[in-house]
Amino acid sequence: MRILQAITLADSGGAQSVLISLCECLIKEGHEVIVVSAPEGPMWDVLPDRVTKIKIRGLQRSVHPQKDLKVLFQLRKIYRQYKPDVIHLHSSKMGLLGRLAFPKARTVYTVHGFDSVRVAYRKFLVIEKLLSGRARYIVGVSRYDYDNFVSEKLSGHNISYIYNGVTDYSKV
Repeated sequence: MRILQAITLADSGGAQSVLISLCECLIKEGHEVIVVSAPEGPMWDVLPDRVTKIKIRGLQRSVHPQKDLKVLFQLRKIYRQYKPDVIHLHSSKMGLLGRLAFPKARTVYTVHGFDSVRVAYRKFLVIEKLLSGRARYIVGVSRYDYDNFVSEKLSGHNISYIYNGVTDYSKV
């Protein structure tokens, strides 16, 4: 199976550790794995050699309509080129752009801490609500996130939670 993992930044962090662990497991199981992210960051040095690495210039956490539109078109081009069976999105910005760029039926969006939208960037909550139906599954990494999905009326048949199971965050 060809699996595309996409995350906004290649920095050190919990979401990047989860992505790295997933890539390691998927490679061991014989899957082809492609990772898409911003061009700079320590994550790139830790990913397994067999991962196809695609660095997208202009991808950044902050909102920049012109750059974001270019990234959206780059993501669509990557989809057409690689035709992944599954697309796994990580982080809020990639969750937004990826749900616009990729087909719903192949897309899973893991929310690594819903409070970043629900509390810190509440103005983006309306966008999350609009896009909640644009993924096959939306997965929180804790029951706390799931409960907040429900309290913010993002609940639906496609929302669940799975504890990430990553215990070694020292890789990134």
